[in-house]
Amino acid sequence: MKDGTRMEFDAAYLRGSLLIVIEDKNQVHSDQFERGDTGAPMRRFGQYDRYLQKLRRKVAALLANRYGRNYNLPDQVTSVLSVILSVDVEYIAEQRSDLFLTRDIPVICTFQELIDYLSRTTNEDIAKSPWLLTT
Repeated sequence: MKDGTRMEFDAAYLRGSLLIVIEDKNQVHSDQFERGDTGAPMRRFGQYDRYLQKLRRKVAALLANRYGRNYNLPDQVTSVLSVILSVDVEYIAEQRSDLFLTRDIPVICTFQELIDYLSRTTNEDIAKSPWLLTT
């Protein structure tokens, strides 16, 4: 970025004016989770939620600084969908609207869930979403 800070995304996919930014966060289940500690799913969700908030801050910075030393965000990009991928279906502990792509698919999702969502959703539908970052 222009201020010298660095950022990195695991993957990005351009679909018309929509940029889909993906972070791959596959965590091993903790010993507490495996032993059935009832607080473990909440702690795991908390970690994923922090990953999501960090990703959204990075995307907001990208939109504010469209050109940098090693990147150039195309002018056609008007909105960005930020997604955290996990190999497992993850427990989503809160019903916040910014945590779900649809009623059944969270923004912390599996690769197949993301493919299913994108294959049946238009950019116009996505543009109406409250969690989408726009220019």
